[in-house]
Amino acid sequence: MAKALCNLDAMSRWAITGTPIQNRLKDFFALLKFLRVHPYGEQRNFDNDITNLWKAGQHDEAAKRLKRLARCILLRRPSGTVELPPRKDLQCVVTFSSAERELYDQIRNQVISRIEDAQTDATGGSASSSYINTLQQIEAMRMVCNLGTDYHSRHDGLRTIQRPSHSLEEHWASSAQRVFNLSLNMEPLRCQLCGLPPEAVERPLPDGFNLPLFSRCRRFTCADCVQMAMGASSRCSCGDDTGCDLAPVSITVTALEEAPVPGLNIVQRSSPRALPTKIAELVRQVRSLPPSTKW
Repeated sequence: MAKALCNLDAMSRWAITGTPIQNRLKDFFALLKFLRVHPYGEQRNFDNDITNLWKAGQHDEAAKRLKRLARCILLRRPSGTVELPPRKDLQCVVTFSSAERELYDQIRNQVISRIEDAQTDATGGSASSSYINTLQQIEAMRMVCNLGTDYHSRHDGLRTIQRPSHSLEEHWASSAQRVFNLSLNMEPLRCQLCGLPPEAVERPLPDGFNLPLFSRCRRFTCADCVQMAMGASSRCSCGDDTGCDLAPVSITVTALEEAPVPGLNIVQRSSPRALPTKIAELVRQVRSLPPSTKW
């Protein structure tokens, strides 16, 4: 769809955005490409003059160039120029359906079990793994509240990530993505070689084995450094005698969601057309508003 939009013929082009750069520089380049801002509508020019400077650590110069470019094309309306009414928060208690309650209770029992395991492991001085699993389960409880019995189906289209080497241990290869996702929420991660955070990597990844790598010792290596320095290595140079295991991870939005809990029974929706209870209540409230009310 993005390619089709950028290829539309038009006499004039404009775009509205609340946050031109949400996570990475590529967000802003997408706007330039659609608007056909010459010469920065071409990724090579944008990368040469801005992105590569940022990657090389010349942050001040990259920011100065980006601000200069933004001033030429942006018409800004700061929030202070608009008087908004006071914010009102409405708390609405919603009751699960029977299927949603069954799924939620299953995950809740998993949380209780993980907490008990963490307490046992803490006695032995190795609570790290159980602690991460507990956080994952608590996050799963929140997502069930939002998605209902659609909680599991959100992963139906998840692309299978190829591994850079068949010598990886199966356990870490299957759990690295989940641990990586949780690590992003707990502490800032940076590439162990170039020092950039995961969201700073702008180069589109080709098909194959050039995915970022994450080690069992919690070290992240961006895709660029995997390509240039590590190649197809399947071990981490962390100082361990043999090097701990590496596994590929994805930084896409879909991959950063929590994966289904292994061994957990999947409760299907009673009706394929039924909305999650929370969403259904939201829709009901919106439809009950007077026609003159803005949604």
